[in-house]
Amino acid sequence: MGYSCPKYFYRRFKKYYGVPPKSKLVELRIDKFHEIIRDNPQVSCFEIGFELGIGDENDLNKYINRHTDQPPTEWKNGW
Repeated sequence: MGYSCPKYFYRRFKKYYGVPPKSKLVELRIDKFHEIIRDNPQVSCFEIGFELGIGDENDLNKYINRHTDQPPTEWKNGW
């Protein structure tokens, strides 16, 4: 994008998408998480975390639980 000022980028991003960049990133990661487990429920949490750019299984569990109020295993069992 070429924005040298983070505040300017933030304002432009929020104006365009209606949400802050961090919220959009969370939304995209959760959508990708659902897509991965829907397409391949047998994939490991480690692989999902790697795909989403989240450190390890423990971090993925915390991240998904924090943003969806359900652990990844419940989502995987639901598909």
